[in-house]
Amino acid sequence: MHSRLSDILPSREEAGEDNGAAETDVVLAGDVEMSPVASKSMREFFAQVEQLKNTITYVKSRTSEVNRLQDEAVNAVLTADQQQTSEDLDRVLTDVNKRCAEAKQMLTAMKAETDSLEKKSTAPASELRIRKNMYNSTTQNFVNAVRAFQQAQQTYKNKMKEKSARQIRYVKPDATYEEIDAVMKSGDPNAVYRAAILNQGNDAVAQTFMDVQAKYQDVLRLEESVRALHQMFQDLALLVETQGEMLDQIEISVNQTVEHVDKGKQELKKALKARKSIRKKYFILAIIVIIIIVVIVLVVIRP
Repeated sequence: MHSRLSDILPSREEAGEDNGAAETDVVLAGDVEMSPVASKSMREFFAQVEQLKNTITYVKSRTSEVNRLQDEAVNAVLTADQQQTSEDLDRVLTDVNKRCAEAKQMLTAMKAETDSLEKKSTAPASELRIRKNMYNSTTQNFVNAVRAFQQAQQTYKNKMKEKSARQIRYVKPDATYEEIDAVMKSGDPNAVYRAAILNQGNDAVAQTFMDVQAKYQDVLRLEESVRALHQMFQDLALLVETQGEMLDQIEISVNQTVEHVDKGKQELKKALKARKSIRKKYFILAIIVIIIIVVIVLVVIRP
């Protein structure tokens, strides 16, 4: 029973906990000993899972890269350094979003193939079980990796907004949030509201305006990337919904079985304790009876 359930259900360490939580490794093709007679479709399936494993690793590495670029952007002083950081960020976002889109297409195709095999009954039950287990585990780990990447982008965006606000307030200490937002969104240095917010004819002010504009373009790219990844989360949630419900039901049954076993153990302990208590009482009662008999005998035989 345990061995079969372990084939069907990924452990909690494999499934991963989010929350702030820690990323976990999924059971992937490289961790599964393939049978020499494995079907062609299964060999292709394992190859796809291995590709997804590489994508997950890549997304994690790019998350670290975004965090590094964030630190550089916050500390950058020279315009050239800020421009280089923006270009690096754009490259990372483009590459990761492309890889994630490809991974999503692969996951969709894997699910469609598994559904087709199940519908046509052309694959053994054990093979379908492995497919569903690995598909859900892989999808969960992919989502966890992308979610961490999305969070890194969100943090980057917030840091850029904070730095822009500091730069604007350095020039105009009493600038309101509305004025700061207007400067960030303005694409025209000669716009009317620029004159209302900043002092014309000041080179430092002009440079501040251009720096803030560059940061706002980074913010826009980050927001666009975050929206795309959010849509991907929704699509993937639909893909795993059916299998997730099935595995949830199995897990519920397993948990209920464990609860019943634990409850049975507790009842057994209570029964053993009660039996021990009864034996103790019987023993005490027997001693009392013996004492009474001895007393009676002594009284009777006493001259």
